[in-house]
Amino acid sequence: MDSNSHILKIKDNCIEGQIVDDADAANISTFANKDLKSLVEANEGLLVFPESLGIYGDDLGSKSICRLEMIDGKHILKTGNIAGFVGKADTRLHITSRFDDDGNDYFLYYMLSKVLSINMFDLKLGSDDESIIDFLIFLFPYYLNEAIRQGIYREYQSREYNDDKVKGRIDVSRHIRKNIPFQGKVAYSPKEIVYDNPMNQLIRHTIECIKTFKYGSNILERDQDTIDDVKAIVAATPTYEKQRRQSVINANLKPKTHPFYSAYQPLQKLCIQILRHESIRYGESKDEVFGVLFDVAWLWEEYLAKHLSEIGIKHTQNNLGKGKITLFEDKTGERYPDYYVEGKIVLDAKYKHLENALRVSDADRNDLHQVISYMHVLSANFGGLVYPKTKMSVVKNSILKGMGGEIALYGLTIPQGVKNWEQFATEIEASCEEFVEEIKGKL
Repeated sequence: MDSNSHILKIKDNCIEGQIVDDADAANISTFANKDLKSLVEANEGLLVFPESLGIYGDDLGSKSICRLEMIDGKHILKTGNIAGFVGKADTRLHITSRFDDDGNDYFLYYMLSKVLSINMFDLKLGSDDESIIDFLIFLFPYYLNEAIRQGIYREYQSREYNDDKVKGRIDVSRHIRKNIPFQGKVAYSPKEIVYDNPMNQLIRHTIECIKTFKYGSNILERDQDTIDDVKAIVAATPTYEKQRRQSVINANLKPKTHPFYSAYQPLQKLCIQILRHESIRYGESKDEVFGVLFDVAWLWEEYLAKHLSEIGIKHTQNNLGKGKITLFEDKTGERYPDYYVEGKIVLDAKYKHLENALRVSDADRNDLHQVISYMHVLSANFGGLVYPKTKMSVVKNSILKGMGGEIALYGLTIPQGVKNWEQFATEIEASCEEFVEEIKGKL
């Protein structure tokens, strides 16, 4: 890491704010108070997860990384639900989860490990450049698997032939140059489907780059899907040459927008970040914003879904456009409750401060109205908001008037003061299992 760089550390949902000096404020102002969608479009070195950015009706694209305000002559930095690493010039901003415990953000890393099915055990839990490149490398298998599910990337390329098996467009000028006097051959240039293309070459170079890292081989062999996908890319790129790496990167600087290969665009971006990291390092460009960021609210929702789906509760995914319900008989009014079983239960994941709630009515009115509406439409007699907390608290369930129904606030305790990763994992799983058992009793 550049010795002149300055690392700022702040937790997510820091509403009260943190004072920053003029120099850091100048750099942070280039990405603060701006929507993620425009930032990602303007900065190829900025990766946001998930990458839907409002495409499927979610509000991620309209969120900002952080807010910078001038209060009483001081620059005050505030954060929301976005965590991760982001930098500009010599300023690095590390946003941890609000459950970061004395520099150990086990909560964020644990959710990443569960949602992305990656082994975070050996990942250094720091704020420096090495931690950032580790983050990128550990994300690679997930993005690779998602892309390969759409098939090996292929594209049409013009090829030149000069023989008697004519197909495609005849290249008149080349034919005259090569085949006069006529000897039975014709110069032609057909368009052919090619697997050995710049996209797959980029992925291949990234695979070879990852192999050079300490845990690279383990990452590329984490499961059979990843092993098979790596083999498929290697087979598709027989012309791979390490010395061509920069030209391959240059050929991929323009994002691919193929409708049949939508999952390749975030993979392409991740590969470029990994490959460029070796030469320009994180945030070294003076003009661009670099980083890898996560929507913690989305991670919380997906983490809970891993457990709830095991007991038959449906998880809708508006970021993928899956599992919608409609409010009206004419099939209009599309909505996406987080989890539900029709006729029984509706649950909503909330990454919000609800630890001080004494009763259900203390929750946000819009969140309550949403759950009540879903309960009515789905004929469910039980609903709840599920949130993370650090301290033990009990909130009595509330009974709805009118058509009836019961609403609860479920707070899952996030371990604090643990000795290590293993203890954290054991305690949070116990907390989640206790919650799931209670929900099973409502089905």
